[in-house]
Amino acid sequence: MFLPLSWPTLVFCVLLIVYVGDDRTPLHFSRTVRRFYWAILSALITWIILTTLNRFDFERAEGVWIIVIAVIAASLVEDQIQRQRNLRPFTSKAVAIVQGTPEAQGKAEYLTSVIHTANEWQGSTIGIAKFFSLARGRLQRHRNSIREVLKSSHPTDLNYMLLHVNCAALLEIADATVLPVLTSPNCLHHLSVITRAALLDALQKVGMRHRPMRQLWAKEIIVNTFSGDLSRLKALLDDGGDYHTTFKLVYSDLQGNNQKEVKRHMQVQGQKALSAFQRQHPQGPPGISLKVISDIDDTLMCSGGRWPAGRDKRLPPLCVYPGVLALYNELDLGHMQRIEASKRAAEEHKRSMLEQLWGGSSGAESDAEEEPRPQRERSSLNPQRSGLLAATTLLLRTTASEVATMAQHPVRTGRSVLFGEPPEGEEPDVEPPSPRTVKRGIRTTLSRPLQGGEATAGSRSAEAARRREAQQRRRDRPATHANHLVFLSARPESYRGWTEELSLRSIFDPLIISGDMPGPPVLLMGSLRSGPQALYDYSVGTRSFRGSPRTLDSLLASRLAKRKLQRFKEYAALYPECCWVFIGDNGQGDVLVAEKLEQEIRGPDGQQRVLASFIHSVIPAKATVSYLQSSRYDKYARLAAWRDRNIYFHKTHVGMAVQAFTLGFMEEAGLHVVALEAVTALRRVRARFAFEDVDWGRVIRQLNRDLRAANACLPDELQISLIAIPTTSAVTSRRTSTVED
Repeated sequence: MFLPLSWPTLVFCVLLIVYVGDDRTPLHFSRTVRRFYWAILSALITWIILTTLNRFDFERAEGVWIIVIAVIAASLVEDQIQRQRNLRPFTSKAVAIVQGTPEAQGKAEYLTSVIHTANEWQGSTIGIAKFFSLARGRLQRHRNSIREVLKSSHPTDLNYMLLHVNCAALLEIADATVLPVLTSPNCLHHLSVITRAALLDALQKVGMRHRPMRQLWAKEIIVNTFSGDLSRLKALLDDGGDYHTTFKLVYSDLQGNNQKEVKRHMQVQGQKALSAFQRQHPQGPPGISLKVISDIDDTLMCSGGRWPAGRDKRLPPLCVYPGVLALYNELDLGHMQRIEASKRAAEEHKRSMLEQLWGGSSGAESDAEEEPRPQRERSSLNPQRSGLLAATTLLLRTTASEVATMAQHPVRTGRSVLFGEPPEGEEPDVEPPSPRTVKRGIRTTLSRPLQGGEATAGSRSAEAARRREAQQRRRDRPATHANHLVFLSARPESYRGWTEELSLRSIFDPLIISGDMPGPPVLLMGSLRSGPQALYDYSVGTRSFRGSPRTLDSLLASRLAKRKLQRFKEYAALYPECCWVFIGDNGQGDVLVAEKLEQEIRGPDGQQRVLASFIHSVIPAKATVSYLQSSRYDKYARLAAWRDRNIYFHKTHVGMAVQAFTLGFMEEAGLHVVALEAVTALRRVRARFAFEDVDWGRVIRQLNRDLRAANACLPDELQISLIAIPTTSAVTSRRTSTVED
């Protein structure tokens, strides 16, 4: 009894581990191999069950039939899962703007019907249907018809058809027939960038790691795309809403020389695109696009102090921080506005040069018809008039000597003047004096303690109008503009991107549906080995780096930071034309990442590509794991050293927005949107978690402090109402937070 039961069980476990342990084996890239694998596995598990239940006296014939039924059921389930998870159409939002002729629409419908017919009953017969289809020549006729339709189509119709059929399912049945035609020089020249992205997405979904020809076709598509088109191609691949991204294509799917050629091509063309951009926009930003790369736990959403996710206990677990989503959006939109401003400046300069050359105004009529927008000159900002000096004092308690120094120099230089924390033993005032006095009568009042009623405001109609303007601002985002948001998480990657898929569906899909996030982000995951490696280092007494404390938290933070830094560098190597902003927290190694980024992510000219790192302060600064930890660094010396490295600590995302405003990353309208969204989100969160054990008084005081700094930067018509602090009895909490006010 023991041997018949143990050996099938052992074989079953080994086969399952081989399949799930590594999704880069040939088992995952051949439908025939997958079917035989699941047939063997289902037969084994059925045999184990029947052997275990032999006391019910199953007859041998019945047992055989049960095994056959189990094999067919496994084949059906495997095929259905394969279709739902992998053979999905390309879902970029840019597809919706592609229009086609009636002929193209008809051909797309024909191809869809052929794909459906060719795939019918494929998974339910363990390959028998495909065998008879091949024997009768039916499958070959389908492939020939697909090839003829594609070859005889006009280039415009061809682009429409490939975007409106399931390319992954098309390549599953006819890749050897279709791709040699599409990747030929004559045809590839006519394919649009978005069509090329759809083909690369389909190749990833059907699998190419163990298919040299598919890798060759993917390489041909990429190396025949140049400069700005290649930048758009990479952005479209990242916009698919799943784990099939440019990063996965280069570092997982492509192998050997194909991978090296693609990486070299991306780096060369990225530098060419950046050089062309800088020639066109000499006064513009230092990159074609700004990519915001952010942590998830304790940066996007609160961990609730649940180890190992994070250490912030100020808000309930999985609560999205007020203002963080608006900060992501406005950093991206601010970069676009800087490019538009540089275009207008270049056109104005060209027009003035022509006027000087011809000794008069040749464009008087156009000048009369269109008055140029007044643009504020960043380099000539007066700190006393703009309110930035007062914002500095309010936000981060700058010393008097620093205030005097700032009054003599422009604020918007390459580094921020907002730094520091209140002196030890001194609590920040609940209502310190503000240069722009906010009347008490218009302060926003939250709902009653522990109740979710409607909040009241003295200027509710004005704030509602501003919220509508903020929503319209997001809707006006061009449909072709890709989402440049990347999340660098310590969460381990898993089999076939299940961790990424789970995060996309559970965390980001609701934010996309609500309109708070413009599109799906890119997820760069961590490693499951980081935790065990940290435990091993702790057991043998290893230090993560010189001067670091020999604690498990320090070792884990160091391991996580190394993995994140490696991922960041690999991803940045594919985008040499981009500049970066990093957003993390000081709870688990993100400060170590920021300190290394300042040194290691640079362009060929030596220019720093990471413009700034914003750190969400969730634990005291003295407890932060940092390479600057030494006896010669006290708290304020370390804050100054971080500031010199463009690393800025803030307790709220409104504070980060004020910092970004002083650095020139966003305009007044963007800062106003972030502050307004933070107030609105906190009111919603307060009502949603009214019965949770949260110290709302502390949360509101921290936000109000940064709102005052934002108001000091904003004109009178964009002032944000502060939030009323609940009574002491309403904010009593058993939850202890390590974050200083």
